[in-house]
Amino acid sequence: EIAKKINEEAKMEAEIKQNLENFNNLISQGDQSLKEKNYKFAMDKYISAQQLNPEDVTVKQKINLA
Repeated sequence: EIAKKINEEAKMEAEIKQNLENFNNLISQGDQSLKEKNYKFAMDKYISAQQLNPEDVTVKQKINLA
């Protein structure tokens, strides 16, 4: 029972870490696209990032800029 609980927590932590990594990668891709004036691609990346972390204020600001 305890081992199962520990395993579940480890899975959740790994998933959170992966989501954060994906979020940061999407933001970076969006930022780079914005610099290159590729506004559609930037917006797509920011919206994808927002789906991973809807409460993030920074991504909301970036969407408004793109």
